[in-house]
Amino acid sequence: MLKSSHTTTLGLEITSSQIRLVEADTSRWPIKVLNFAFLDLLSSHEDNIAQQIRGTLDRGWFKTNKINLALFHSSVIHRLLTLPPMPAGEIRAVLKREVEEIKLYPNEVVFDWRVISEVEEEGTKKNEILVVIAPLSEVDRQRSLVESSGLKCSVLTTVPLTLLSSLRFVDDGEKEAIALLYLNMKMGCLLFVREGKWCFSRQFPIEGKESILSEVKRSVHYFKQRFRGEDIDRVIISRDRGEDLDRVMENLREALGVEVSIFDPVLGLDLNLLGGRHKEWEQASPGLAVILGLLGESLKEPLINLVPARFKKGKRRLHEVLLALAVVFVLVTGYAGLSWHTESIKATLRQKEAILEEARSKERQKDLYNKYFSFLQEAEHSRYKWVEAFRFLSLTVTDGMVFHSLKAERMRGGLYLSINGEVMAADAFTAQEIFNRFYSRFKSSPLFSNIELMPIDIIRTEKQRSKADFKIRFQLKKEA
Repeated sequence: MLKSSHTTTLGLEITSSQIRLVEADTSRWPIKVLNFAFLDLLSSHEDNIAQQIRGTLDRGWFKTNKINLALFHSSVIHRLLTLPPMPAGEIRAVLKREVEEIKLYPNEVVFDWRVISEVEEEGTKKNEILVVIAPLSEVDRQRSLVESSGLKCSVLTTVPLTLLSSLRFVDDGEKEAIALLYLNMKMGCLLFVREGKWCFSRQFPIEGKESILSEVKRSVHYFKQRFRGEDIDRVIISRDRGEDLDRVMENLREALGVEVSIFDPVLGLDLNLLGGRHKEWEQASPGLAVILGLLGESLKEPLINLVPARFKKGKRRLHEVLLALAVVFVLVTGYAGLSWHTESIKATLRQKEAILEEARSKERQKDLYNKYFSFLQEAEHSRYKWVEAFRFLSLTVTDGMVFHSLKAERMRGGLYLSINGEVMAADAFTAQEIFNRFYSRFKSSPLFSNIELMPIDIIRTEKQRSKADFKIRFQLKKEA
């Protein structure tokens, strides 16, 4: 467990359609929202996600680079255990044995825990403990994405836990029996809470609106069985943008006979600093349960944090330092002993490599000439829309954008082309915006299909400008 001491918190949520960043002062209640950015997700590729985040950070909108993030993955486990009162160190040792006995993962795992309530069993007081277990590989993947974005992961929690925290922003959210349903286009999460305390959660794939209805009904039935016929008071839905839930809400009302409403955070938020962006925030608020929960997590002490211990603040263990020094010593002495013997061999190899490289270069030029000649012969008599394609590209390219090359290759199913180019701009954010406008028009063209965008690489040039290199692969359609 980790105790949070930061007063400025930056929450990051990546949905199926957006990247959301919200920064707030969490030193007092209500929390004060300082700034936010809701970015349309250009590509689900992690390199592109990191690039979009870096472009936003370059604008200097946010004061901190330490973020709170939530895992949303089917392999994450939440389990309630009951243990007698004992020191925190002993609890961790007991839980470690429990986690090892579960054996749900073939590889290493990370776990953390929180005492959520005190219960009495057969006259003995015990602690009810929520344990969260996640594969280390998934934790490292999320941490790597954050670091490549120019951020540091301060807290890594889970979506169900953020939903629990988000109820403090809802009217009577911590006083009733509530089912909070979070929908992220491809995945859903259902959390059940009684008087602000965790009961259980379920994560499920979304395969149409009927699958949502079936999962909620099945989970409510389980809730009644577990709590001796007790019913829930209401269902709250938080959804990613673009989801039309009127029919789902009406079906849930009819099937469950309870109030069904959209997530409406009306408590605990000071939005005065947003000024003219207040309306943009309100329009997005029904889908902000996770991002608000990430801010709410910073108010809890202790909180569940799945960031591995070696990446948290603290002194490195002495044996790790000594081991590193020993490895460095061996490498240095070994290199000194071998370097004199290898110099003459390297000189000979360099001479032979130069001769071979010259021969390879001539062979590559010959192959390239043959390929281009064959391609031009075929293009002259083909049914592909070459003229329309070149006309569209010449009219669509924007200021600051240059195409370097266009390559074509015939594959099973048609003719595939690749465009390599670059965008030059004053900063990374502007370069990303220029490319986004071009790519949006490119995708809407009826001339192309099977469009694939490779990861965009944005660098800072010697002249203090930003250069974005891009590559787009697509299929050229034939004339009817």
